[in-house]
Amino acid sequence: MGGVLVVGTLMIDVVAPWLEGMEPGANYTATLESCYGGGGGNVAYHLASMGGEAALASGLGGDPLGRAYEERLAGLGVRLYLARGGRTGVLVALTTGSGERTFIADPGANTLIDEDLVAQAIEDYRPGVVVVHGYLLASPGPRRAALYAARVASGAGARVVFDPGYYNMGPVELEVAREILRHTDVLVPNEEEAKVLAGTGDPVEAAQQVSEEYGLVVYLKMGARGAALVGDGVFLHASPPPVRLVNTVGSGDAFTAVVSLGLSMGWESRAVLRRATERATSVAGCACPQCLAEAGVNRGVNRVYTSI
Repeated sequence: MGGVLVVGTLMIDVVAPWLEGMEPGANYTATLESCYGGGGGNVAYHLASMGGEAALASGLGGDPLGRAYEERLAGLGVRLYLARGGRTGVLVALTTGSGERTFIADPGANTLIDEDLVAQAIEDYRPGVVVVHGYLLASPGPRRAALYAARVASGAGARVVFDPGYYNMGPVELEVAREILRHTDVLVPNEEEAKVLAGTGDPVEAAQQVSEEYGLVVYLKMGARGAALVGDGVFLHASPPPVRLVNTVGSGDAFTAVVSLGLSMGWESRAVLRRATERATSVAGCACPQCLAEAGVNRGVNRVYTSI
């Protein structure tokens, strides 16, 4: 057993600014960015670009966008297990200057992700770490696949990392998310997701509660305040390096990628927290979630961590 298998979505992101005072029926002009994205795609991209061994189980359309995305990931060395058909998923991300973002997603071919695909990927790839991305919980078939991935991976001796992905879950999604926690070794939520999973109002207390209830470690993403590690009676905090905020879309996925790579490589938890915070902050200084290699900020973070 070795590399990291990511089970998550592949999307094309369209990033647009949230314009103050927008009204229905009016016309507005703004600069838009079209980017490769999706929770699964972003995590796999960052794993591969850091020199990690990565595989991805996801859904991808047979359209030109899907073919281009497949070539991109394969060119980075990501091993792909794909459910193919229909159109590639598209996500519209409306972002504010303060870093808040609102997503509207058309999952497209991601709805084809199922237990059979996950079973094939785990059996063939034999991962040491499996990342389950919570965006799968929004659709019935992928939701079952996400739970299956966590349960089977844990039973096979792999370490399970769960990134909830979004906080406004319905009752069914929340029930499945909590069931996934029973098979999870490392939880990587943001503050709102932690509060929803725990049912309490303070994010640090929520992380501590989830850690104790499910016997797992929590890497808590705290936005502009950095990140924290909670678990096994330990609390560590890492402040983010200074950066000119451009777009926070995908920064959480970059954080999850570093945590997953660190788990697979046996890094010390303090180093994982620091490196994950640095890389997530660097992505927030980019226009797109996968443009870190071309970013002009914090270039030192974009090195091959596996050589350290």
